[in-house]
Amino acid sequence: MITTEMRWFYPGSLPTAVRNWFQATWDQAIAPIEVREDQYLQLPKCEYLNLKLRHGSLELKLRLKQLRTLQVGDRWAGQVEVWQKWSLQDSSEYLDLADVEAEATWISVEKVRSQQQYQTFPAQPPKAISFEQQPEQGCRVELTELKVQDAAWWSLAFEAFGDPSQQFNQLQVVVEQISNPLAPTLDLHHSYAYPKWLLNIR
Repeated sequence: MITTEMRWFYPGSLPTAVRNWFQATWDQAIAPIEVREDQYLQLPKCEYLNLKLRHGSLELKLRLKQLRTLQVGDRWAGQVEVWQKWSLQDSSEYLDLADVEAEATWISVEKVRSQQQYQTFPAQPPKAISFEQQPEQGCRVELTELKVQDAAWWSLAFEAFGDPSQQFNQLQVVVEQISNPLAPTLDLHHSYAYPKWLLNIR
């Protein structure tokens, strides 16, 4: 699956003002909060490849390209990237995960994630929809509290899906719709994907 994404990572606990803003942007019930723990493989000096163990499945993400910086008003600036993901749902059938975990260096990341989903249209504003629906074109938004090596972080991310040729536009219209004067200031310096974040925390 190919997606177009923009993410930010900030150290420290999730500010209450950011949580309140995120909830206020939603005109329906936010998807149930997801609590989980993922294992990420340490890949020194590598910002374009992400290998993750999640509930027994193995997920690989490869950055295909970096697009231009997206500037929204004077509050948000982020790096937009195109990623492709593969997932081996029952990796235990092919891999001995105990051996994999013993022979490689993995970082454990605890997550508490809230999500929103928008359906996008060629000439209409994005529409907030539940996760029970599966639109062909759209953009997911996630606000995640992270804990790694006893340190707290938080992250905001946009992930557009559907026709790859339309994903940048889809991401942009959703970003513009939910950014408002109450939104947190998000700068380009803190905008990157998980592989670079993992390099920063070591």
